[in-house]
Amino acid sequence: MKKIIILFMVIYSYGIYSFQLYTSVNQKYAKLYYEKLSNNIKQKSFIYRTDSGYYTVRYLITKYAKELRKLKKQYPIVKDDINKLKNINSSYIKDTLVKLNIIKPKITPKQKPILKPISKPKPKIKPTKIVLPDWVKMNIALQNNDTYKIEKLLNTKIGIYQKITALDKLQRYNDEEDTIFKYESITNDKNLYNRYFKLNTKKYVSFRSIFEIKDGYNNSLNSIIYKNKYSLQLNYDNVFHQNNKEVLVGYKNITIGLRESQKTFISIKAKKELKIDKIDSIFKLGFNQKSLDNDLMFNTTINHFISLNLSKTTHNHYLSFKSVFSKYYYQTSNFAFNKSEISLNDIYRYDSLLNFSSYIKNVTYSNILQSYNEIGIGSFYGYSKNHLKTAKYFINPIITYNTLSNIGYNISLGMNKRVIKADNLKVVLSYSKDQFGDTAKIIFNYIYY
Repeated sequence: MKKIIILFMVIYSYGIYSFQLYTSVNQKYAKLYYEKLSNNIKQKSFIYRTDSGYYTVRYLITKYAKELRKLKKQYPIVKDDINKLKNINSSYIKDTLVKLNIIKPKITPKQKPILKPISKPKPKIKPTKIVLPDWVKMNIALQNNDTYKIEKLLNTKIGIYQKITALDKLQRYNDEEDTIFKYESITNDKNLYNRYFKLNTKKYVSFRSIFEIKDGYNNSLNSIIYKNKYSLQLNYDNVFHQNNKEVLVGYKNITIGLRESQKTFISIKAKKELKIDKIDSIFKLGFNQKSLDNDLMFNTTINHFISLNLSKTTHNHYLSFKSVFSKYYYQTSNFAFNKSEISLNDIYRYDSLLNFSSYIKNVTYSNILQSYNEIGIGSFYGYSKNHLKTAKYFINPIITYNTLSNIGYNISLGMNKRVIKADNLKVVLSYSKDQFGDTAKIIFNYIYY
């Protein structure tokens, strides 16, 4: 009995995976789809009935899902039941299971040839013509990338997703855009709306602009335009009646430009993104960058910096580590000072609307300003992103403890909504109290994807 149980566990420890090409509740349509496949695909395909009663057409068999991912197909990867595979009459399945050492090849003894009686030929039966539904024809045409048939079936009875995919295959991007936004209720589907974001990367440029008013008299405007791998960034701020301007041009991860305050400087920034054992990392270098540091009260400072950001995302947690070393120069004098900052942040996602966050950081200055440690806890309730024209609201309270100012806080209230099509307008009102006093802000953030 123990041997049988061990053998049973070994058999079911395998994971067998395939591509799922087609799904239907009707076995007839699954067979029709299978028969329409090209010969080289049909040889390694089979009809598989799921536990839910659906008939699916699947392609290839392998032990490891990663082998299928390497093929970079657009079809979903599904797991197969070994016992069901054994019952399917397919030489490809039998041979593959033998090669994978899941079943043993059958060895039959040599038998004497059996003489079959001569039978009369059966009368020929004329095959009946089966008419396929339009959506099945479109599925086959999309799979075979048959643009002639796709064009011909475009205005027949097919689904909205099929029509969008067909227009994308035909590179009729304007028609694809009109189809997505033809029915306002359909755009509530996030998956459909994300398709529009991807479409815009083929058609247009992306635009992001942030306008910030601080304490009623300090303000800044940061705008950036993206097109494929290129970017153009325009920055302006007015702090204590001192105007600072910056123009930056970027290609991939390198940005270079000019910034003007009391003097004109060449500004350079470069970054490198890496993936190390499921940890995202970003390494940045900056030379003569505009200071965006909230701790600094000098509006004419520029800085060189080097930074490293590490982050890891799980189902409910986003954990990040940040380390920055900067050297600041005060333009109207001849002194400089260093700053180093190390911080650890954690965001816990409770549900789709509620998040909890916490952080701890250490900031050290060589001179001018006092070094300090700080911890903070907060929450976020509401919609951080919104693809609907109806406004959605959020609140983000944070309580802090700083070794210089003791207890502090920051409260942000805001809303975001879609204005035109693939865009987002976010308005935030915030009030904070920290070691530098009380600060009120109004932030307008507009993104056009």
